[in-house]
Amino acid sequence: QASVHIKMLLSFMPEMFMGRGGDHDAVCVLLMIPRIISKVELLASQVKDKFEISEKIERDHVLKSHKASQCSFANHLILLLSVLRGIMKQYESALSSCNPDLFLKIGTLLPEMT
Repeated sequence: QASVHIKMLLSFMPEMFMGRGGDHDAVCVLLMIPRIISKVELLASQVKDKFEISEKIERDHVLKSHKASQCSFANHLILLLSVLRGIMKQYESALSSCNPDLFLKIGTLLPEMT
């Protein structure tokens, strides 16, 4: 039903709306940012669930198992995901307050983002 709705709306849009670097690409960028944020949050929660991240690393974890290196990897991955989430939030904020010309210029970058 949503695709039929979009087809109906597109019949009223000018030809350049769907053109490369047009309004459609800018809207796609605007919709992509919250999706990336959601996926980053989901991935971070999955990493937290998958790895048993403890506050304290015992001597046996370092000497007799791989638990310390797994915990280190998981924490580093969560840090990187948090940084990515922060950057995406900045993009989201910038896109919500930028002028239309800049918004359209950002839309031209869609092929590089996908």
